Amino acid sequence: MAQTEFPERARIDNANGHLVVQRNLDFLRDAVDQKPNVGVPVPLGANGSFLRIAGGAQVWQAGNIVDADISASAAIEGNKLGWHVSTTPPGSPVAGMLWIYPGSGFYWLFVYDNSEATYKWKCIGGAPMRAGRATDETFTEGATYVNAGSALAATFPRAGDYFCEHTCDAYISGQTAAGPIAAKLTISNGALEINDSTITQEWTSSGAGITLVSHGVNTGTIAGGTVTQQYIAGTALGGTAHVRWRNIAVWPIRVI
Repeated sequence: MAQTEFPERARIDNANGHLVVQRNLDFLRDAVDQKPNVGVPVPLGANGSFLRIAGGAQVWQAGNIVDADISASAAIEGNKLGWHVSTTPPGSPVAGMLWIYPGSGFYWLFVYDNSEATYKWKCIGGAPMRAGRATDETFTEGATYVNAGSALAATFPRAGDYFCEHTCDAYISGQTAAGPIAAKLTISNGALEINDSTITQEWTSSGAGITLVSHGVNTGTIAGGTVTQQYIAGTALGGTAHVRWRNIAVWPIRVI
């Protein structure tokens, strides 16, 4: 095996120091001589390629690093990863995979749970999707729930189960008798669980407002399904029924 020569200036004149330095240099020389890849040129790669080892040799791989290039045991900090951000989930997901849904003014974070029968993407964080209207509008008194002048509704972007919360302020102008006034959620598809989305308030004075707050869980809805806030006030109250400061907030529980 060829020996690597070191220049005299690498040594010192002191006898004790010379021995230590020379032994260190000898060790480095032997280590270099035994390295099989030292002196082997790195192959040239094109833009957009990355270097990898294949069959003990250095090769350039075209394109991006893909999932198969990363060991399952690799400990990679989350801030170094580009999460899947899309209105549709990633293809061929595996348990524990994360997906960020970008909405209008909000994000939802989902984790994939393969044990779920249908809605395998479970929401683990994010702000609500919201529909709101602050204007004072009237609605027709009667025996059934109706919309106000402008309907307030939220549309579900994906099929699944959603938690819905709604609030509004209601009052009767020119009221002539006591009676109930209420608000509830009406859904277009699926079922409404936690059946407390209706609140009734007795009225005894004209023009006094009250805030109605409630919630419900819409299960099994479809993509494009809606939840609408509706109102009811008996004709015996007289006067005109009003609603204002209306809000619907929606959070996904699990979706397709």
